[in-house]
Amino acid sequence: MALYVERIATGVVASNDNVLFDNIALSDSNISYDDATGLVTFHSSGKYLINWWTTTQSSVSTTGAHFALKIDGGEPKIGASPIKTGEVVGCSIVTADEASTLSLVNDASDFYLSAIVPVKAAMTIVEINESAIATGGQVMLTQMSGGSLPPALAVPFDFLRITSGGVSFDAIQYGFVINEPGLYSANWWIGVTGVTVGVDISFDLNTGNYQFRGESPNTTGQIVGNALFEAQPGDIITLHNTSSGAVTVMNAVYQASMVLTKVC
Repeated sequence: MALYVERIATGVVASNDNVLFDNIALSDSNISYDDATGLVTFHSSGKYLINWWTTTQSSVSTTGAHFALKIDGGEPKIGASPIKTGEVVGCSIVTADEASTLSLVNDASDFYLSAIVPVKAAMTIVEINESAIATGGQVMLTQMSGGSLPPALAVPFDFLRITSGGVSFDAIQYGFVINEPGLYSANWWIGVTGVTVGVDISFDLNTGNYQFRGESPNTTGQIVGNALFEAQPGDIITLHNTSSGAVTVMNAVYQASMVLTKVC
């Protein structure tokens, strides 16, 4: 079960309004999308992996760009950037009931979408097969707004949103603990506003045996990364600052997120 939608039209997404995707590129009978309201409707209960991005051009916002997934009016799952022009990315695992609804909402001031790129936003939703892929989790950073993360240290994720199956979370090492061998997919983002040394910012996803880097030449914005890797029981998946200096974390409710799912 899957859904893939895009936003082709430019324009404004008002504060607290849903992002309206106007091109339904892929859909099946178990997940539907209403392009007039921006609502996704699930016709089968289960866990779903969601990835989305938007390209923003300008806004009067003084806190950067914030977009949030909202399901059944519950707690928002936010992706945020401290800058108002660029790409904003988010990912999450959600649990949906039959007839649950979900939307991507502008959680800041009115935003103009970029007029210079052909696709302004996109969202993918894939069901996590409970019989085969019941292992995964999501953690977020909520207690470091405006703080400084020294080089070589792990991002101190402090809010465990969900874990299931053969994955747990180590709150001392700030990482997912693998309890089942297999192939895993990881997606992460962190909002930053500066670095004390150097002219770029980088973070490594450390899986125990491999390091996967996400890097940007900009010292203000959202740093994003993803990886596909084999993991064994006992491996701990962490995200580390590998920049030359301390990184300043963005001032926002949610400053970073990491999602892990077992593929097979």
